[in-house]
Amino acid sequence: MAQVEIPRNSDKVCELAETIIAKDAELGDASPLKILNWPEDSARIETIRAKGREAAELIRRAEELNEERKRELDVILPKIRRSRDILKGHYGQDLRKLGEFGFTVNY
Repeated sequence: MAQVEIPRNSDKVCELAETIIAKDAELGDASPLKILNWPEDSARIETIRAKGREAAELIRRAEELNEERKRELDVILPKIRRSRDILKGHYGQDLRKLGEFGFTVNY
């Protein structure tokens, strides 16, 4: 038995919907899909596409921000490690003092 697949990708879904709308319009009153009133969904398809473009831009921007954050962390983390090491040397007999600097000391 044949299977008729529906795409999962939103761009492909929109393409399929636009093809259905075009064929429905071409057939006019003879279309078996007339009862679904496809023309009212044309604006919805554009909204889906616009949301997809916006989401892609936000993903791109998030990747940029994560890279910027990583560059800044790469400066701070070594200083934190050095601070820890200096404090461990200074308070070697009472490491709990490092807690006063915000470090978590596990025993």
